[in-house]
Amino acid sequence: MKPVIIEPEAETDLAEACDWYEKQRAGLSADFLLCVEAAIDSANHRPGTFPFIHSLTRRVLVRRFPYIVLFQDRPKATVVLGVFHARQDPKRKRRRSR
Repeated sequence: MKPVIIEPEAETDLAEACDWYEKQRAGLSADFLLCVEAAIDSANHRPGTFPFIHSLTRRVLVRRFPYIVLFQDRPKATVVLGVFHARQDPKRKRRRSR
């Protein structure tokens, strides 16, 4: 298994989503993080099963939550580029995937 690198922008995405979910219900952010971690783990173990959205960037859906993780399967690591709500502006996702 390759190491996972989470880009700073993706860390910010996660922090913002966790803040929002925690305001909705105490402990919900922990559930969200577990689901995101599971999605990233799947991407790391079987990257070829997820569709490309741009050039080398693929996406994996987060279970139970309407979020998408953008990642690249690089030779030495799986790199997480962003964690987006499924209804966010597609242009923002496209910029991050380059």
